[in-house]
Amino acid sequence: MVEAIGKPVNLVALSNGGPPAILAALLAPDLVKTLVLYEPNLPDLLFDGTEEEVAAVEAFFAGMDDVGAAVEAGDDAEAARALVEAIYALPEGGFETLDPVQKTMVLDNAHTFDLLWNGPDAIPINCEDPSGIKAPTLVVNGGDTLAAWRIEAEVIAGCIPGATRAEIVGVGHNGILAAKDEFLGLTLQFVDTH
Repeated sequence: MVEAIGKPVNLVALSNGGPPAILAALLAPDLVKTLVLYEPNLPDLLFDGTEEEVAAVEAFFAGMDDVGAAVEAGDDAEAARALVEAIYALPEGGFETLDPVQKTMVLDNAHTFDLLWNGPDAIPINCEDPSGIKAPTLVVNGGDTLAAWRIEAEVIAGCIPGATRAEIVGVGHNGILAAKDEFLGLTLQFVDTH
């Protein structure tokens, strides 16, 4: 797609979009002008990490119990709701507090949940891989996010030469929606200065 555009792009990625964006920046460095990652999902960076990192990953996966139960029951809509609550660190029923557009998007796509849950794992990325990224990179996390997301953001920023870090206070994994103006402001300021 970027090749079809015909000029370098500012690539912005959230969560599971992080690994493909990192790979794009590595495989096509001339096509990625800047890279912005919001809480990229890179658990492979933590599995062999410090006790804090391992505990954060274990806590994250423990929060997936309700998701697994809904998947086993064949209830894709409930699985999608439970996943959103788990990754956004919302209390049970917190899905209902989200923006109506976001809730509709999640539920309209719930029929794809089985593909997400049972699909192949993402390509593993270790710290040596992103060390070859040439694009100026901004790594952002929410101030109230799960420890796993925060630590992953810190680790990946340390793996990318010259990466800039930022935190948006008062939000979690849904920060690009809950604080969209602030996230957009950070992103545009970064892009404009690089």
